[in-house]
Amino acid sequence: DQGTIALGVALASNVSLEVLKLGSNHVSDEAGRAFCSLLEKNKTVQSVTIKGNQVDHAAQAKLKKILKRNKEHKENEIPNKLHKEVIRLHYQQCKLQEANHELMYHQKARMKLQEEMDGHDARLMQEREEAEKKSHELLEKVRREEQELDDLAQKRQTKEKDFIKFQEDVKVDIERLNERLEEEIGRREACEVTLREKRE
Repeated sequence: DQGTIALGVALASNVSLEVLKLGSNHVSDEAGRAFCSLLEKNKTVQSVTIKGNQVDHAAQAKLKKILKRNKEHKENEIPNKLHKEVIRLHYQQCKLQEANHELMYHQKARMKLQEEMDGHDARLMQEREEAEKKSHELLEKVRREEQELDDLAQKRQTKEKDFIKFQEDVKVDIERLNERLEEEIGRREACEVTLREKRE
């Protein structure tokens, strides 16, 4: 019983353990109730096996309620992650649009500079060379920005594919969780029937 209570104290702050098997461990009714009370602080445990112990129906019902809460908490984490991913993709899309506007701005600046260069007199060769140098720098900057835009577009496409795959994986995970939940409910119901039969 002391070990069961100590385990409950440890689980109150544990965030990684999901499955716990306590079957046939001589857990008394009192220890079972204390364990359930401590387990209420835990949000990650998904399954606890207590078959073969002297834990009454009320404690089992409380344990079942806690596990159900934890499973719902875990299932709600998935939509939250999806929402954050959508926000992040939207932010990247906004940055891409800003880059497009900046590219258009530089393209217009380049055209204007080219028109000014066409009007220079041949006697101002030195100034023309300086202007050509500046034009080359602008073209190089535009080229780099175009390359960055291409990279952003490719990354966005990759993220969209990853997002679609993530949705599919989430759907599969949810189906698996539902199957496990149904199996767990079936096992618990069978245990309750067995327990009632033993008591009768």
